[in-house]
Amino acid sequence: MGLYKPGLGKVILDGIQERGWKLYSYSDDDGDDDVIRRGPISRIVLEIPYMLFPIADNPRDPEEAKSRFWRFRKRTGKIIPTIEISDRDYDMGSVLFLPRSVELAEPETHIPYDDFIESLYTLTPAFD
Repeated sequence: MGLYKPGLGKVILDGIQERGWKLYSYSDDDGDDDVIRRGPISRIVLEIPYMLFPIADNPRDPEEAKSRFWRFRKRTGKIIPTIEISDRDYDMGSVLFLPRSVELAEPETHIPYDDFIESLYTLTPAFD
């Protein structure tokens, strides 16, 4: 699975959602409220950065989304969710889907799609 292929986005979105998260697109100029008001994405577009927010009843409500994120932080002691790949934790604070790999910002690394998908079950759950 070296290249991004049609149908792969659904597998990724479903895997992230199973752990209680949704992906939201953002740009460096956006504040959290702007990102949340646009709502979660329904399909992945390559080379656009994404961040995660917990699934919410009203996913475009900044207060609800941020409240759920704070509950996640309090419960886990983590600032942002992580994913474990090859016995190493990677921050999922910023995710960029590229044609050949997934780029995670902290530490900046490129993960092959097959490794990323196989590791989605290790994504820190948003809820108990």
